[in-house]
Amino acid sequence: MKFILHIGQSKTGTTTLQRFLAENRPHLQAQGVCYPDFTKGDKALSLDNHNVYAEALAGLSRYPWMTAAQYTAQLAAIRDSGQYDAILLSGESFWGAPQIWRLQEGQDLKAVYRQKLEGLRDLVVGHEVQVVLYLRPQDTWFDSALGQIIRYERILGPKDIYQSDEQVFDLLQPYLDYAQWVDLWREIIQPDQFDIIPFTPDELAGGDIVTDFLQRLGIADNRLVANVIKTEENVGWDHSLVELKKEINKKPRSKTMERMTITYLDEMNARITHRQKYKVSSDLSARIKSFCEQKNKALPVSLVLKSSAQDVVPFDNARMDKLRQEYKAQIFSLRSVYLYLKLGLGASLRSKMPELYAWIKGIKTSMKTMKANNNG
Repeated sequence: MKFILHIGQSKTGTTTLQRFLAENRPHLQAQGVCYPDFTKGDKALSLDNHNVYAEALAGLSRYPWMTAAQYTAQLAAIRDSGQYDAILLSGESFWGAPQIWRLQEGQDLKAVYRQKLEGLRDLVVGHEVQVVLYLRPQDTWFDSALGQIIRYERILGPKDIYQSDEQVFDLLQPYLDYAQWVDLWREIIQPDQFDIIPFTPDELAGGDIVTDFLQRLGIADNRLVANVIKTEENVGWDHSLVELKKEINKKPRSKTMERMTITYLDEMNARITHRQKYKVSSDLSARIKSFCEQKNKALPVSLVLKSSAQDVVPFDNARMDKLRQEYKAQIFSLRSVYLYLKLGLGASLRSKMPELYAWIKGIKTSMKTMKANNNG
């Protein structure tokens, strides 16, 4: 039995790859590769990735509220069934969990990370292991991660995360030392093959992560390659909406209200034709580059960090006022009542009736797959 562990990194096309793998489970199985889904109460959860397992290994819990031991037991049953040649797991949380803001007081990040890997080792020990890791240069990853933190701050954890760009850099510095985590993976998992790929178009076969990943696995099934759909996942917000979200985040609100806010801002972002990325200051960019270039000397691959000079995006007060008014108009619309009830019901089902939620999600996934097949 072989284990193929695609461990991230976040912001490297992971959502696109995971959705592709989930939609192509039957084709992968035909080649002896199992891309597992988890079950609860005999209901398939229709999960695109295995982040919940990675986070459970790190002591974190979220829907579908199962323990690391329960996930491991399901995977071990597949491993021991003799039905497959390989098990493929994919989750950026294998690389990125635990998130530092979720640690309890007194917990050490590296100790919890080690605990996660030791739990994973219990599943894969004695079997062939291939680890696949796509890495973005730290500066571009930080710019993207910073925007995501501001975007989802009220959902990400139990406490405020963002105070300033500089404060978040200080918070995330341990994650930017890639070499220490690569060393920990080598020490504990001891993979037979460890592929570390700089996430740049020049380094990716075919210029996209799906084609590159399939080639690295030696999968050349034409049905799979033909089904590659290059879509833009987790589209970054225009810098003006990131600034607006900073303002909104200053007021406490429920997670349902937060999800509604994100929905509206996503829609506003889609209507902006020429989006400009949120960027940190030149001074902070220089700090990031100085810190990371030294750390990267210990990596087995070369990551090219950009110049610390940053293009200054003019701050347009009139435009910001217009965006504020547009957002407020949506929040106080009749649609917000419907959306609030819909999002609240979904959250309640995930929390209190995960089996029913899984059943409903499974139906939606099946209908989506059938529609895609018919259109194809």
